[in-house]
Amino acid sequence: MGMLASCALPKKTEERAVVSETRPRLVGRIAAVPAGMGFVLVESYGPWRVPEGGLLSGLGEEGRSSSLIVTGERLGRHLAADVRSGEVMVGDSVYYRPVKDPEVLEGNETNSGSTLPGAGEEGGDSQKVGVKSAEGS
Repeated sequence: MGMLASCALPKKTEERAVVSETRPRLVGRIAAVPAGMGFVLVESYGPWRVPEGGLLSGLGEEGRSSSLIVTGERLGRHLAADVRSGEVMVGDSVYYRPVKDPEVLEGNETNSGSTLPGAGEEGGDSQKVGVKSAEGS
């Protein structure tokens, strides 16, 4: 029997992909869109690690997107988020992208869009913010 020296065997290189601390993570889905209220309920897909005031992105079919701000209110697996802009519908995916500098969040509070005139006028499970419809003009 022949023996091989360990130096003759190919070395395993442990190349691990560098994972960004600020990469977006899927954290839940839109569970409810109360018409005209300016907020949504997000169903969490696991332990909720998004700080109050954290910025979320909602993504849906046909290129639909929204910007959401976590309010800090929660009930079980459901959390409230104010709709800042865009269109949201039940079932949209919700992503969180951590911010390295917490002070960045403070600058977003001034124009958070908490008061949303005309939001949700269309009814149903959809809400548009900052977009005037031809009917509502």
